[in-house]
Amino acid sequence: METTTTPPTPRPLGVPNFRLLWIGETVSVLGDQFYLVALPWLTLSLGGGGFALGAVLMTAAVPRALLMLVGGAFSDRMAPRSIMLASNLLRAVAVGVLAYSVASGSATLAHLYLLAGLFGTVDAFYHPSLLAMVPSLVASERLESANALVQGSQQAALLVGPALAGLLVAAAGLSPAFALDALTFVVTAGTLFAMRVPPTTREGQGESVLEQIGAGLRYALGAPAMRVILIGIALLNLAITGPAAVGLPMLADQRLGGAGAFGVMMSVFGGSTLVGALLAGSAFKRVPLGRLTIVSSAVFAASLAALGYAATLPLALAALAVMGLGVGVLNVRALAWLQGGADPAYRGRVMSLVMFAAVGLAPLSLVGSGALVGYGFPPLFLTGAGLMMAVSMLGLATPEFRRIGRGPAAG
Repeated sequence: METTTTPPTPRPLGVPNFRLLWIGETVSVLGDQFYLVALPWLTLSLGGGGFALGAVLMTAAVPRALLMLVGGAFSDRMAPRSIMLASNLLRAVAVGVLAYSVASGSATLAHLYLLAGLFGTVDAFYHPSLLAMVPSLVASERLESANALVQGSQQAALLVGPALAGLLVAAAGLSPAFALDALTFVVTAGTLFAMRVPPTTREGQGESVLEQIGAGLRYALGAPAMRVILIGIALLNLAITGPAAVGLPMLADQRLGGAGAFGVMMSVFGGSTLVGALLAGSAFKRVPLGRLTIVSSAVFAASLAALGYAATLPLALAALAVMGLGVGVLNVRALAWLQGGADPAYRGRVMSLVMFAAVGLAPLSLVGSGALVGYGFPPLFLTGAGLMMAVSMLGLATPEFRRIGRGPAAG
């Protein structure tokens, strides 16, 4: 009797379209580090102080947060690749013009505000499209591996990029750093252009953007398990963004040894996040997401609480290593589940909610942390710990979430 076996689905990097996307994103994120290192120095060299630098960053953050849901709706109305291609070309031109302005000595603070506003607006459309596109390129059972590759390369770029950017700025000045970033956008646009993605039918074309956003909110928040994950992402980022940006530098300065200790702390957190992202698609792949989230959030809470009382650098490093590992694993697993579980017609809007929860609430976390740290480190880090325990409690209280295994059902 002749038997037939189903051939295994190709690994993500074995899929030409995904491989092109991954290469382009890796190059782009690495180039972003040159922009992020050069931007503060340019702001200061143009006569702006800390207030001006903060204003430039907020000029990018505000449209990014306000337009994120609009960007998600557009990624469900249009082909995500087209949005990403246009976004990269726009950013390449904008940063290229800035590089020329810096080289010619004509750059002003007004140029930086315009560039920041453009970047924030484009990001709001680009990132939901990127996250919505990945599930259309790889098989559903390979989503976790695909996200592990994307997030792993992003974390690696975050680790090595700033050092390379600092060397280039020190050796050649600011203009080459911006020019290199512009070139990476061109490379990424080239990889997107080389992809061969079949056209798909887009639904809801007769609805307005606001109607599509409302429908997306009802869809995502009406599914209990999906709702818990989105709330969990929001609480995780509220718990870590501000405390990391405000609390960790002050903790290092007042208790743990100064700037050198802070650098080691951030390296440990970034390195463990990278390890977590890579392990998410292998070692942690078979652990049901519901159980993993409930337990990891509780451990994360304990680690945050420990930071509030950390009196030695090794204790702080141990807490940060555990936190980074958890962030890396949960980001990959939760994102893959949402990508696979979301109805393709709503996928872009669900991904925009993910991005809003991840970055749109950052200003609130920063402001709240700045207020809390004035009362000491325990109130700051214990508040974050309380937010993470809320994720565990919410997961425990939601039967649909507890039942999440490896399947994609949004329940």
